[in-house]
Amino acid sequence: MGTTKMLLTALCLSVMICACASRRWNGPRPKPSTRFTEACAIFDNVKIREKATRCNKNVLDKVADLDEKVNIFPYQYMRRLYRWARNGMLCYAQTGQAIEVSGPCEAMELSCSSRDPKPVDHCWRVTGAAKPPGRPQVPQNPQAPPPNPPGHL
Repeated sequence: MGTTKMLLTALCLSVMICACASRRWNGPRPKPSTRFTEACAIFDNVKIREKATRCNKNVLDKVADLDEKVNIFPYQYMRRLYRWARNGMLCYAQTGQAIEVSGPCEAMELSCSSRDPKPVDHCWRVTGAAKPPGRPQVPQNPQAPPPNPPGHL
């Protein structure tokens, strides 16, 4: 009985340790659109402080550094998002189509636009959410069958 309790306690303890470790290092990653939107305030403040009218590499580096201080997990996620944007892995939806982002500056500008912000996300997710091409309309009410010609039953 005593060894069973010890084995059960050891098993529970090891499961808890594994769960905590996996949550810390392999936990769910935030969506790119969420992280870009969260970083908009930092992005705007850095542009004002640097007196930059447009996004540039210096602004992006400072945004990534400040974001890392605020959002510790996942480690260097903004820099990873920048790399994905440069490699054509991020897109946004426009008129039912997935448009590829040309770089990290465009991704930040689109996400932080005051007029019309667009969520920037993985291309596979945006493509999956895009509307399929229009199909011909099916009538709502079924039409009655044509009358039988005379002489047919």
